[in-house]
Amino acid sequence: MFKCQGCKLATYCCRAHQRTHWHAHKIACKDMQAEWQSAKNDMKKGVNLMKNFARAIRLYVKDGIPSRELGRVFRATKQGTNFHIHGLSEKEYATTRKALMPSEEVNERRNRGLTFVIFSTLTTAHGITYVEASRVL
Repeated sequence: MFKCQGCKLATYCCRAHQRTHWHAHKIACKDMQAEWQSAKNDMKKGVNLMKNFARAIRLYVKDGIPSRELGRVFRATKQGTNFHIHGLSEKEYATTRKALMPSEEVNERRNRGLTFVIFSTLTTAHGITYVEASRVL
């Protein structure tokens, strides 16, 4: 079997049939390659977003978490290559949590650490994470 080297999906019994079918397959092949490249780029952006977010959280909690901060909700908003961390109101958190995790109940761990809502823009939330306190100040 011969596989199309572009999309890696179409298979042919021989090179001659592959060449013969190229005219019909060319447009779909190029579209599939473009979609695959776009998906790979989106994955890279997502991975980089999470790496930057993790770095920002580590810096934020590196010396421990003040006891007055336990249970608070923060917004981690990406601006340029950095995340800016600031408070998020309970109302905003409830709305975001319902949108991102509609069937999830309020997590009991929330009172033992910090909650971060990850935003890649001012309006687009991507995830919620809980960070438990390893050291409370």
